[in-house]
Amino acid sequence: MAGDIIIEAVIHNGAVEITASYPEFAIIDAGFDEPFRRGLLENYEANAQRDVNRDCILSIKAKVAGSQVVKGIFELYKVVRAHSGILICANYGVVPLSETNS
Repeated sequence: MAGDIIIEAVIHNGAVEITASYPEFAIIDAGFDEPFRRGLLENYEANAQRDVNRDCILSIKAKVAGSQVVKGIFELYKVVRAHSGILICANYGVVPLSETNS
């Protein structure tokens, strides 16, 4: 399941920009949260060590979300704050359930 989670990071305008995506079925897997959380933290830590500010922009590109995603975001928030940075979540617009059933 961890192979279905794609997390990439780049430096953009001096901040760490992380993009995370996963297929819809991945979110219901009990083993989703640990690789998702670890991927977010490892990508941030690897890039925050560079000579950039410690801010982070997280872009989640997925149709569904759940508590595992929120837990991962919160863990990333704690690490970013420990580095005196700001976490901004972008593109966290999940498609409403009514639209996924059509």
